[in-house]
Amino acid sequence: MPKRHGVNVDKEREKLEEIKRGGTRFWTPKEHSNLIRILPPYSGEDWYKETWFHFGVGVDRKPIACARRLLDEACYICEQVDELRKSEDPRDVELPTQIASRRRVFYNIIDLDDVESGVQIFSSGVTIFKELLMYVADPDWGDITDPEEGYDIVIEREGTGIDTQYTVRAKKNPTPLIDPGLLEDLRDLDEMVEILKYEQVKAIYEGEEFVKEEKEKEEPVKKRKGSPNQIEKVEVEEEGEEIKEKPCFAKDYNELDPVCLSCERRGDCRKACFEASLKDRKGKTKSSKITEAAQDMQDKLKRRPKK
Repeated sequence: MPKRHGVNVDKEREKLEEIKRGGTRFWTPKEHSNLIRILPPYSGEDWYKETWFHFGVGVDRKPIACARRLLDEACYICEQVDELRKSEDPRDVELPTQIASRRRVFYNIIDLDDVESGVQIFSSGVTIFKELLMYVADPDWGDITDPEEGYDIVIEREGTGIDTQYTVRAKKNPTPLIDPGLLEDLRDLDEMVEILKYEQVKAIYEGEEFVKEEKEKEEPVKKRKGSPNQIEKVEVEEEGEEIKEKPCFAKDYNELDPVCLSCERRGDCRKACFEASLKDRKGKTKSSKITEAAQDMQDKLKRRPKK
């Protein structure tokens, strides 16, 4: 009788746990107090990943990693920012600031109020990063990520939208990590950044993907009252209901801003911001054409012989 090959049950259990853990979880601070533990490095010495992103670009307004900042290579968006800053058109003043690259920092963390969710990725701006570095540099605290003698961190979040403010406070006494086994689930923070090719970034910036997507997929149209930057409510005809919007709606969507990520209206806000930017871009193009036509007419009048 031929020998039967057995199944490695332990190996299959490990695979099941891997599937249960699923993909990467991103953590967003809730309003008021949050208690977290920042975890030690996945490898090497850095317990964080410092990056640079452009925001508010393309139909999805997703963050685009800056090739100039990260690789010292050509970045199409940076080139547009450089050109816009040279412009004498007053309408070009705000756009460079909105799409210029911004620093973002990633960390592996544990939400101590939700340990069951396991290791999560937290993305912050420079303010929180600076305060965390101050604790690490202070000899009274030192390595806040140490599994045995590290410190739990309190992050306070107050306000909404562009008025959101954060404060960081380390606990006074060191404590061991609540579950050392969590260190096995650390994520490689280098994988959080995907740098697109120059032509890909250009296509996204110019809205080429947006045009293609609109032709292939027709979605229900939602009529908005007022201009894109003055939206107070949205009428959804197919559902027959009225939704009140927050003051920050359609003004400055940021894919990595914890406030935006936690908002239930982020999808519509993201699309409204993109539509507003397209409308503004078309308006500028039309205005420049009118100005050129007027100048041509003046030149012709000057060349006309006097009677």
